[in-house]
Amino acid sequence: MNQNKLNNLLNQNDDYDFINALIDLVYGRYAEMGYENLNEVQRTLYLCCLIEDCCQADTLYTFIEEGKGKYLPDAVEAYDRIGAPKTSALLKQVISITPQNVIDGESPTDEILDKIIETGSLISDYPDGVMHKIYFDYAKKHSTEIL
Repeated sequence: MNQNKLNNLLNQNDDYDFINALIDLVYGRYAEMGYENLNEVQRTLYLCCLIEDCCQADTLYTFIEEGKGKYLPDAVEAYDRIGAPKTSALLKQVISITPQNVIDGESPTDEILDKIIETGSLISDYPDGVMHKIYFDYAKKHSTEIL
């Protein structure tokens, strides 16, 4: 995708078409560049989309289990940046109950796993509203930094 195509999607004000293109774009950038080489806007969108995908398709624990748990503090900041403070607060709860050894890849106790899954379920209920609209608004503000 080039900047003109991105701008055309944003100018149509069709957040449904945009979200599909955005997900492909941010996952593609991650695959191409790796997490550390993404800029702040790309990283923000990547983390938010990934956590949403994990919570919708499986559980929030999938995010941790796939080795991404170390990015939970970044995800808190990402949700704050896009204007999703309720989701950010839920992720802070997960951080507070999840021991470092679980973040590092060890299996959690059943009690901790249940709390992580429960919190992910709350996230999948979209406490801040429909996420694709939030992503769309954030992307419009930062359109030159997405690519």
